[in-house]
Amino acid sequence: MSTKAKKVDGGYVLNGAKNWITNSPIADVAVVWANLDGKINGFVVERDFGGMETPKLEGKFSLRASATGQIMLSDCFVPEENRLDVEGLKGPFSCLNKARYGISWGAMGAAEFCWHAARSYTLDRKQFKRPLAAPS
Repeated sequence: MSTKAKKVDGGYVLNGAKNWITNSPIADVAVVWANLDGKINGFVVERDFGGMETPKLEGKFSLRASATGQIMLSDCFVPEENRLDVEGLKGPFSCLNKARYGISWGAMGAAEFCWHAARSYTLDRKQFKRPLAAPS
């Protein structure tokens, strides 16, 4: 994990970057996982803390309905109370495991749409006076 957190008076300073983050260009708050003294810790980072930029990634080929971007942290101060009370991979994996359901349902929905579109096309498209889907 390349994003680092350093303990300072009253909180932490975060440095690093996260890529392919859904809604980061429009979010006011982000949960960021960072390496603190060799252990993974979660932090709630608010946009108005300063030191956080969230450029949008342009030119995606899919999932264009949601804004996707980066979270770039440069000496971003996070108060002590914004550190999550979990250490290690349990925190990020619990988030990811729940998100996987939504991702799989989205992929299944997209696949179903593709199947319906292909079926409609082969039934409607005529070649040699017959639909492409006609039995031979």
